[in-house]
Formats: sequence, structure tokens, C-alpha cells
Amino acid sequence: MLIIKKAIDRILFKLYFHGKYKKDFKNYGENIRWGRNFGFLIIPKSVRLSCPEKIEIGNDCEIDENVYLQCHFKGEGIVIGEGSRINAHTHIQAFSKITLGAKVLIAPFAMLNSGDHGYGESGAIMDQEYIASGEILIGEGSWIARGSQVLGNCSLAPRTVVAAGAVVTKSSEGSCILAGVPARNIRDLT
Repeated sequence: MLIIKKAIDRILFKLYFHGKYKKDFKNYGENIRWGRNFGFLIIPKSVRLSCPEKIEIGNDCEIDENVYLQCHFKGEGIVIGEGSRINAHTHIQAFSKITLGAKVLIAPFAMLNSGDHGYGESGAIMDQEYIASGEILIGEGSWIARGSQVLGNCSLAPRTVVAAGAVVTKSSEGSCILAGVPARNIRDLT
């Protein structure tokens, strides 16, 4: 049954979705795999996208089920570098630009967020203007482990590891392992 589903997926992709995605996204690379075990070319219903016209996806990327790529309509968008892999239940929420370098690995349940609710005025927080919290740059070859968070105005050097459950609030200088809440450098990588 799975073989038949994959065959139908590939036929539909070639006939319709390949052209549609090229129009819908800011950039849509080649050989992008979606869903469980990254086996399909058509974006599954479990993946949520906001403002795909602000999303750039490089070649050979893999995006698992239940991922949410959320760009604010006034924001700067998301860039996913070539060969990157985003695992299940990850939420990337961009107001300021979020850039993943090539071959970035993001484990399940991770969160990257470059925006914030305004809270300076009186009244309900949810009624206030959404504000930028600064760009996020994840360097090439980095790994964002399960359940970790990277907040706005953070730049991670290439080959940085963010440990499971860590909350990154500051940029890293060189390749290292960041752990804790807030995350700090626990070991340099060579």
C-alpha cells in the first residue's frame, strides 16, 4: 500500500504540485522530502505553513510531519539551507528573519522564535502589536536537540550543538555545546 501511495505522490507532484510550490514559496529547491520518514514530495496536511511566500527552502531538505513554519505577514521570513532536516513537532516562528545554514539538524519538539508580543501599552497583551526580537542565524552543520529553544537576536556559529531542553538567549562565539536555561557554553568543539 505504501508503494502505491508513494507512486501516486510522485505522479501528482510532477503533474501539479512541483509548479504550485515553485509559485507559492519564495524559493523552493529540488528533492525536498516531506512527512513521516521523509518519504513524500507533497506537503502532508499535518505540516502547517504561514506565508509560504516568505519561506525559502534549499535543495535536498527533509521536513517531518507536524512541523509548523510560521512567518508573520509583516515579518522577514525563513530561509532553510541546503540539506537541512527538521524533525516532527518543530515550530519555527519568524518575525525577524530566521536562517538555517546548510545541513542543520533540528530534533523533534524544538522551537525557534524571532518575535514577541508587545506589552508596553495598557490593555490585553494579545491585542498589542507583535514586535521583532532580532534575527536568528543557525550556522552550517549545527544540531538543535530535542525540546530546545532558540530565541530572537541569537547567532550560532557553524557546528554548534544546542543540548536537549536548552534555551538559547545569547549568540555563541565558536563551535561549542550550549546547555542549560539560559544556555551557556559547556564545551568548545574543535
